[in-house]
Amino acid sequence: MKGDFAKIQGEIDAMQPELVRIRRDLHRCPETGWLEMRTTAILAKALRAMGYETYTGRAVCKEGARLGLPDEAILAAHAERALAQGAPEDELTQDVRAGYTGVVAVLRCGEGPTLALRFDIDALPMAECPQETHRPTREGFASVNPGMMHACGHDGHAAIGLGVAHILAEHRDELRGTVKLIFQPAEEGVRGAYAIVENGWLDDVDVLLASHIAPTGQTDDGDVTVGTWGSLATTKYDAVFTGRAAHAGGFPEQGEFFFHVKQAWCLERDHTDLFGDFFRDSFFGQLSHAEYQRGKSSASSADLNKFQEYIVQFICKNFLVSLI
Repeated sequence: MKGDFAKIQGEIDAMQPELVRIRRDLHRCPETGWLEMRTTAILAKALRAMGYETYTGRAVCKEGARLGLPDEAILAAHAERALAQGAPEDELTQDVRAGYTGVVAVLRCGEGPTLALRFDIDALPMAECPQETHRPTREGFASVNPGMMHACGHDGHAAIGLGVAHILAEHRDELRGTVKLIFQPAEEGVRGAYAIVENGWLDDVDVLLASHIAPTGQTDDGDVTVGTWGSLATTKYDAVFTGRAAHAGGFPEQGEFFFHVKQAWCLERDHTDLFGDFFRDSFFGQLSHAEYQRGKSSASSADLNKFQEYIVQFICKNFLVSLI
């Protein structure tokens, strides 16, 4: 961006009181993954007012690609709570009420590269400290939603995202290319990014940037550390098990069970030679702590890794198809 960075810094300083207000408002009404309905509505309304192309609902998250979705009763109850807590009703669409949360805002500034900035927006499923020594409690913006808390700073990320959006919109004539601001739902548990990626939002992106605020226990000096080391990544999937229910003590033979005796026997027969006592003691035995420890000592780390890999493959290929 060309221009006077001192002027931009002044614009940022002028925004601080409003960003603090937004952050505290979001902190007071935290929402966990796929329930960020109020948050989504507030962000979408603000971004539209700035002149962004603003997308919500199924336009953001691909249908069928959301992982770890709450059930319909929880979604419906939270939608009512979001409305009662001041969510802009015009942005609380049926899609958002159904858990299609998150916002993508696009700023087009002519020919050039496409840059995406990711800001996560969900809270954690935990209770906030009620003691006066806790600043949000002392200053009146602690969570009012039982069992939900912004304990990982995503309220701050959302507020930062709006601040960035404001600065970029104010200086759009000095930019070239396209900027996508992705306000991602369900980051906790690594569930939300997949549905956005599957909807194609990153297909034409040249550079993707994301950040996370980090409490250091020291006076804030505004340092920004750039890098990708130390990050964690996981692969998530939803598994649906179906079968025939039965009483475990009275009529177990009437059910279809996860561990079929025949399959378990075949697994032990085919692989006892590879895993030895570990396999018998820690998998088919009584799984007491002592047996588990004895089993661990009889297998190398390489054997354990092979064992874990085999179990995953065996479950996916055999157990799932047998539960019909």
